[in-house]
Amino acid sequence: MKIDFMEAVFGAEKTVTLNVDEVCHVCHGTGAYSSSDIHTCSRCNGTGQTVTEQRTPFGTFQSATTCPDCKGTGKTISRHCEECHGKGYTTKRVNVDLKIPAGISSGQQLRVSGKGERGSNGGSNGDLYVEINVTPHKYFTRDGNNIHIQVPLSIVDATLGADIEVPTVHGDVLLNIPSGTQPNTKFRMREKGVKDLRTGRMGDQYVEIKLEVPKKISREERELFEKLRDKKGEGVFERFKNAFK
Repeated sequence: MKIDFMEAVFGAEKTVTLNVDEVCHVCHGTGAYSSSDIHTCSRCNGTGQTVTEQRTPFGTFQSATTCPDCKGTGKTISRHCEECHGKGYTTKRVNVDLKIPAGISSGQQLRVSGKGERGSNGGSNGDLYVEINVTPHKYFTRDGNNIHIQVPLSIVDATLGADIEVPTVHGDVLLNIPSGTQPNTKFRMREKGVKDLRTGRMGDQYVEIKLEVPKKISREERELFEKLRDKKGEGVFERFKNAFK
């Protein structure tokens, strides 16, 4: 089952439709019209198997095969159930409600008891397993219970510092960017991640700063940058080159 990123974070309720072979409610899986119509198989005497012997120069060998009369059930029916016509089950198209827990990840499975294939000889149904596939988010990426996001920031805000509202799966949260923040700096926002399926503890969100250098600037902005460069004197690259002298 494919679910979106936020449904995996907070959980969801889904419904799947499938064909299920359920035990006949009339004969309760026996396939007979009544209990008096069920008889012990005369060929295998109720064992469900027939034994044949074969004599060879090396001795006598016995082999057991499924009884052809009772098909291995050990019982024969003289009058079949009118509802299921002797099959012991009826095929129904049913809706199965699934409760997807918060914090589930891709590849994990949900088990629904009794919605699998029918059991043999009137036995109970097996289970249905639903494997979850989470659709990636456009901005958030998940690592375990932690969430990562890249946030663009201007050179001015990185230099001077700023308070920005960062998107989280729980809504926008105010984050203080200190002055002098460097490119690719990561900030940790506690308990803004995903709930752990077992412990219930919340993961964290990590915010990586991506500095954006403008490709086009106005005349006024260019004048301000040039004044700043002239005022600072020796630049970063000049200091790097002088280290080799």
